[in-house]
Amino acid sequence: MTAIVTGGAIPPLVALLRSGVAADLQDEAAAVLRALCLSQDAHRTLIRAAGAVPLLIELLGSEAT
Repeated sequence: MTAIVTGGAIPPLVALLRSGVAADLQDEAAAVLRALCLSQDAHRTLIRAAGAVPLLIELLGSEAT
């Protein structure tokens, strides 16, 4: 998991959460970000700093409709 983070994958994964991206790609990006969050506290901090939280909340709201 650390290789994913050090390789700079967090910003592109967060970008996939934005509206207009295919739902299956959003779901996969969210799943990877979840796994990263569960693996280390430092990853959680980086993901939050990349702006993922509002996008994830928006994504959850869009699936409820």
